Amino acid sequence: EAASAGRYVLLKQCWDMNYGHWLIEGLPRALAPQGVDLTECQYLVSWTGQTMHRVVLDSLAELGIESGRVIVCGDKPRRFRDLLYPLPITAAPWVTGPRSVRVLEMLVNRISARRDSHEPKERLFIWRPETSRRRLRNQDIVRDLLEGRGYVTVTPALVTFEEQVNAFSSAQWVVGALGAECTNLAFASTGVRFLGLAPRTMCDDFYWDLVTHKSGVYVSLHGESDTEDMNADFTVDMNLLSGLLDAFEGMEAR
Repeated sequence: EAASAGRYVLLKQCWDMNYGHWLIEGLPRALAPQGVDLTECQYLVSWTGQTMHRVVLDSLAELGIESGRVIVCGDKPRRFRDLLYPLPITAAPWVTGPRSVRVLEMLVNRISARRDSHEPKERLFIWRPETSRRRLRNQDIVRDLLEGRGYVTVTPALVTFEEQVNAFSSAQWVVGALGAECTNLAFASTGVRFLGLAPRTMCDDFYWDLVTHKSGVYVSLHGESDTEDMNADFTVDMNLLSGLLDAFEGMEAR
């Protein structure tokens, strides 16, 4: 096969079909370093499914990379005469590079600047789809408790990328089961306080690190599951959650 002419940028990588991995590891790598002109480049991405591909296109568009320059690259080997590989800027899932969060915060400013009006949502509960791994089995009860305390329920999986950015842009207190949707914390207010819910054996490293980059406060409550699998469905103790919320909501931003 002949080598493809033109200049290409390789954004295709492991786990990029996941919203969180794309936001933290993939998207920020598309932003050219100062002094490098990539306006004529085409960008190689994975096929991530219809919904996630829309997120890829919309988020790249916010960096000035229009959809016509985004090329889906499959698993078949291809040859390129001029291929640029932006080096990784994270060590997932343990360490998030500061550049990742700064790029995402820049997108908040761009998207916020063009909206006509915005009703600030300071308290959010992230609703995780029933089809997801790590399903919170008493999610309905948790939602009712939180809505009674003034939290607004958001379902990131059902809205556009821009709507996710806008929903989280004013958030100061966020509660949700640990999962890709929680990566939207990068769009939240500086000093955001996050209460993560998770199975007993799941580690907190990725989201703790992300909240740290926001100069925020990270709290977690681990529930009971039927297996030791970190992705198992789980249930949180409502008495523990109620008591923890009193302390959580009184925490001051750093």
